[in-house]
Amino acid sequence: MRRSLLLVGLALFPVTCWSQCSPSPHDANIIECEKWTPLVASGNGAGWSPWYEVVSDPNPGYSLVTVTFQLEGDHPCKGSASQVKGEGSWAACEQVARSDDSVKWRFKFQGKQEALSPNSGVIKEKALLRTSWKKKSPAATQ
Repeated sequence: MRRSLLLVGLALFPVTCWSQCSPSPHDANIIECEKWTPLVASGNGAGWSPWYEVVSDPNPGYSLVTVTFQLEGDHPCKGSASQVKGEGSWAACEQVARSDDSVKWRFKFQGKQEALSPNSGVIKEKALLRTSWKKKSPAATQ
């Protein structure tokens, strides 16, 4: 588990994101990684959460190949390298930066309007960023 920063609105808060990389069972030159955010809160009632961001961990010696993003919970949202902006069910997600070395997605989602008290209607969701990386050729790493 790596300690990472999760961007909330305009401030950075240190949170523990769960991340793991493992060799691909199909290709020895590929590693596959998953990064989960902790549960984060929506706005009150039908209010929107702030934008949250999740950034891939660095993998020196490797180039980014594939990306998928998904927000999991009552208000899901999905995206990928070919769909860099996703509209979910009362949620929004989008890829905001990508290079050979990193990818960044952001997301926000609404609470539930059905709640009766002012502080209820807040829901919590988590996001998953999946990436695959290909080992750079020796000439490319010099």
